[in-house]
Amino acid sequence: MFTPDALNLWGNAVGEIGLFAFPALVGGLLVHWVTLVNFRRLATISGSHVDGQAVLRNVWGRGFADLIQFCGKVPLAVGAATGLLVSAGFVFNEIFVSWFPNFAFAYLLLGGALTLNLVGDRAVRWGQGVALVVVFSGLLALSLWVILFAKTDITAAPAPEPHGWPLTAVMVGVLVAMGFDLALYGLPQKVKGGGFPWRSVWVALASVGVVFILWGLAGLFTVPRAKLADTTISHIIIARTVLGDTGRYIMGGVVIGGVFAAVNALLFGIGYLLTRLIREPDPSVDKWAPGGAPTRTLYLARIGLASLTALAMAGGWAGEPVLETFIRTGIVFWLFHHLMVNLTAERLLRRKRPFVDNYRRTGHFIVQTYALTGLILAITGLFWGEPDRRAMLILMTAIPVTAGLMLKLSSRIRQSNPKLRWCGLSDCSTKTH
Repeated sequence: MFTPDALNLWGNAVGEIGLFAFPALVGGLLVHWVTLVNFRRLATISGSHVDGQAVLRNVWGRGFADLIQFCGKVPLAVGAATGLLVSAGFVFNEIFVSWFPNFAFAYLLLGGALTLNLVGDRAVRWGQGVALVVVFSGLLALSLWVILFAKTDITAAPAPEPHGWPLTAVMVGVLVAMGFDLALYGLPQKVKGGGFPWRSVWVALASVGVVFILWGLAGLFTVPRAKLADTTISHIIIARTVLGDTGRYIMGGVVIGGVFAAVNALLFGIGYLLTRLIREPDPSVDKWAPGGAPTRTLYLARIGLASLTALAMAGGWAGEPVLETFIRTGIVFWLFHHLMVNLTAERLLRRKRPFVDNYRRTGHFIVQTYALTGLILAITGLFWGEPDRRAMLILMTAIPVTAGLMLKLSSRIRQSNPKLRWCGLSDCSTKTH
């Protein structure tokens, strides 16, 4: 949510469409709020994992449902982590320590996030909390300084002509708040009596909205819109304009903290998701992690994700146009997974809970249609605005084919030997005969 890409995208949107960016942000947050409500509905119906995968399998078939979730999360996790880590390395090199190699810092950041994920879920949450405190504190400090103390007049600065919207407006609201569902994958296997703090996630989404609104106002008050719209470092420009070098240092800390929080969350959430998709857990032989995944399998899943990210950085993919297209393709699949969650919840809700009057039926239809329309427009906008649509189409074909082959292979292995311990991945302290 608070990655440098999200901050820059928000700054570009504020510069391009001005005050219209704020209702667009709220509209995007409402799309995610409806999606979260539908995640909860699927969990309530299944009484199983709060990601609702059990219901998706029942409705659409196991193969298609698993393919949607795999494509919707794993490619973006690797691609986004690669780009974000290298960005954090450059920020550290340019703002804090110029002699320290930027790629070395990127690897250190990746290693730190992986270490927390291998130590345990409590360490992950502790590290996530520290990183988010740094991010929130930095953005709030800069924003409030502008709102309360800054005296600037940029009314004479020319504003750019808006272009690309309403798709641009819809996209910024949906994209900057992506990632809230990562918290769902590390929760206990069963949902009992409201065990998942749904209200906490709603409060988190609302907090994200408040911080982005304040930060957008800070940008409007201090930097000409034309300058915000035509840069890839709008967040750094705003911070430097607000407090000079001090603001630049604060934003450097915000960027590094945001990148660490994103990579930490991706390893945590996608590690659980990947473990559940590639292996059916067996309570008789597995040592369980709190999120309902075999511990050693979970560790190897997280190590595998980190290794793929490290290899991508070593291979020089960061900053290449193909990686940017790969990331945008991953975002398309991520949003498509949310689209299927909303469609499934709508289908089951109509079947299981008939409405007692037309008012409730109409209200439910409007809310669901709003969320589905927002996601469809965001997906369309990503494809329409893609500089290399041919490459995106190739990736949109290659990723599902590759993922399908991987999932099919893991299914065949499970079916041929259900008690297979995956080369020692399960806990062997408990033996079965």
